[in-house]
Amino acid sequence: MARLAEAEVRFTTERQALEEQHLQRESRLADELAKAKHALEEERLALAGEVERARETSMAELQAERGSIAATRAQLAAQEAALAVRMEEKARELETQLAHQKQQIEEERAALLAQRAALDAEHRRLTESFAREKTAWTEEIEARRQQEEAGHLRRMHERAAELGRLETAEQARLAALRQEIAAEETRLQGQKEEVFNQERLIRRMDQEASWQDDEARVRLEAEQQRLEGQRGEIEQKILELHRAQKKRLVTIVAGTLIGTAAAAVAGFYIKGRLIDPAKLKGQEAWVKYEGERKSRFTAQDWPALLHWCVETDERFQKQETDPVIRTYYQSRIGSVRDDARRAVEGILQGIESGATILPLPEETEKKLRQDLTLVSAWDGLPDERFLLQAKLDLPYLTEQKNPGGALALYSGTVAKKASFVPRLRKELSVTTQGLLEDFLEDHALEKRDELYDSLRALPKESKDSVPRIWLLLHLIQAEKMRSAKPDAENYQRALDAINVAATGEITRDFYNADPEWAKILSGEIPRILETLKPHAQMVRGLEDVLRETAELWKTDVPYMMLADTDAPTQKKVDFHKAAVRLTGNAKAKAIVGGHERQLARQKAAEGDEAGAAKIMAGASKMIREAAAAGEPEGVLLYAEGLRSGIGEQKNLAAATKEALRLKELKHPEADYMLGLCYLEESEETGNAALMGQAQQALETASRSPGSINTASTWYYLAKIYNAKKDNARMIAALESGAKGGDVPSLTMLGLCQITGQHTAPNITLGRDNLTKAARAGSAQAVDYLRKNGAKWKASKIPADRGWVEENGDLLQ
Repeated sequence: MARLAEAEVRFTTERQALEEQHLQRESRLADELAKAKHALEEERLALAGEVERARETSMAELQAERGSIAATRAQLAAQEAALAVRMEEKARELETQLAHQKQQIEEERAALLAQRAALDAEHRRLTESFAREKTAWTEEIEARRQQEEAGHLRRMHERAAELGRLETAEQARLAALRQEIAAEETRLQGQKEEVFNQERLIRRMDQEASWQDDEARVRLEAEQQRLEGQRGEIEQKILELHRAQKKRLVTIVAGTLIGTAAAAVAGFYIKGRLIDPAKLKGQEAWVKYEGERKSRFTAQDWPALLHWCVETDERFQKQETDPVIRTYYQSRIGSVRDDARRAVEGILQGIESGATILPLPEETEKKLRQDLTLVSAWDGLPDERFLLQAKLDLPYLTEQKNPGGALALYSGTVAKKASFVPRLRKELSVTTQGLLEDFLEDHALEKRDELYDSLRALPKESKDSVPRIWLLLHLIQAEKMRSAKPDAENYQRALDAINVAATGEITRDFYNADPEWAKILSGEIPRILETLKPHAQMVRGLEDVLRETAELWKTDVPYMMLADTDAPTQKKVDFHKAAVRLTGNAKAKAIVGGHERQLARQKAAEGDEAGAAKIMAGASKMIREAAAAGEPEGVLLYAEGLRSGIGEQKNLAAATKEALRLKELKHPEADYMLGLCYLEESEETGNAALMGQAQQALETASRSPGSINTASTWYYLAKIYNAKKDNARMIAALESGAKGGDVPSLTMLGLCQITGQHTAPNITLGRDNLTKAARAGSAQAVDYLRKNGAKWKASKIPADRGWVEENGDLLQ
């Protein structure tokens, strides 16, 4: 019943924790939705302002865009509504699942309680029935024995035999009932494990829902970025409209000039004078640059070609003062832009194919960066120029230990075109790997929280293209929780972050595909557990997640931590058994072996020799294995078995050898065990030298601060002092042992004080010490008190009568 009540309390606590987590998650979702709505409203207002200004400048061109903007608004509103509906549906679904599971658990618990109550009632009925029948038969046998002692002796024996058979049958029924109760408790334990698994699934669903919420937020941000891009396109079209107006004006002017030139040519022809077009100033100036362009294009020297485009534009657009030459360049500017685009594509192809190795020569790269900065303002060039800029700058930022700048540059670049995600995978992978290595080096990333937010904000496609981003997110989350204020929830979230990285729906396939994940994640578990270990009360409250951690990562540390708490003895043994099952932990083997040895002795005392022998064999095997592994507790138990013959064949020489080995291991009980071995061997052989060694070892043990057998040590020292006829030291040793609560010391000291042997007689003190010994379970003390009880009952001394009145139960 106590275990059931404990399970019920733990279940209630865990259920409240789940409900609290659910409410927190709902609150977090509502906050994020409100923030998204606010950001969306601000974007709408900004877009409305931009549209209004665009309408004022060119109403005719923007009329066609109104429909597109309205459609975008409607689509965004629909997406917002759909997102809200999905979030509400998800919340309702989780609430329904949780309510259903709670109802199932409550129903199962009620059924189990009813079954347990029925079993208890049946057990009581059978016990009472058996007691009544036994009493009735006993009374009948006694009555008939008195009435017909001679004539009916044979029949009474038959009745007694029948009573024995009935008692045996009832005992068999009771044994069967105990087996049913044990089976029911096993089934209850299984259902408890099932409830634990369901709660762990719910916790994992919450964790994954959190990640999905993050993805929804990221998608909303991507939509806002797309809307920003559309606004940019509108602005671009307005600029193009202005340029078209200017171009029409230039065309009119150029047409006028061409018409004038044509008229002049015609005049020259009429007059017999012809002007060569190659001599025109604009074309003459262009021809000088055209040759250099062709040579760079033919050689596919794309950085040089891009530099030629920049120099040419600088020469004709800004430095040239002759309006005729500048006008001529306007007819050629399209080809310069085409050459710049081709140069950018050529450089990108070289980098992506591996033909161009980064970093470029310092002077070349410096010039290329300057050229890209200049052409980035040119109209009509594709967004690939930003991709090239990112490919040059991302490695540099990573090398300069500026991951925040690298992630910001990456995010801005992929926001321009989703197709840039796979093309920047290599650069993002290098940045991520650098971050991961820095994190694993000392777990102290600079601007950790900002980096975490930047990584989370990356599109899911980016994180899926470089899966170690997911790994890094889980690692940073775990470290944030571990290093936060000591709190059970923080430690739970830290362990969950590591566990979900291996088992969650989003990351499970990545974990299975990359063996390094297991190595890295499992390396974080000891760090978290070491921080949690000093907080024993928190450890008890985190039993479920610690069990999950132990089973997932095949580590015995969580179970050993749980065993070190103030859990009930049987539960501690279960934790140690789990540690043995997982890793064969030597210390756990020794502890389980010692517990099983005690259980075997209890079985033997109850008369179950076969069961005791089986349990003892398993206990001895575990103790020997722990001792062979060098575990001090195992060596101690093995030495005790060899000395006492319990679980091992008695062998004092081997026991002494193990005790000496225990001393090398600096175990606090080493001198105590060594002294017992020397003492027992000296008693068997009469070797006085061994007696002296025993005295030396036990006196050292009596001063050992870590020994739990200090009180017992004094009893054995008293035996040695008695053998040496040193009464004063013998009595002093017994008094020290009695003060520590050692039962043999209390018994021996009490007898000495009552009888006056080895010390002055003191019946009052002696009887008090014997009473303490009897209360602690000394059969010798109880026997002595009962034999002398009649004398004290008849005594007229007040102290004797007072003792009899207070301790009369010991005389029964």
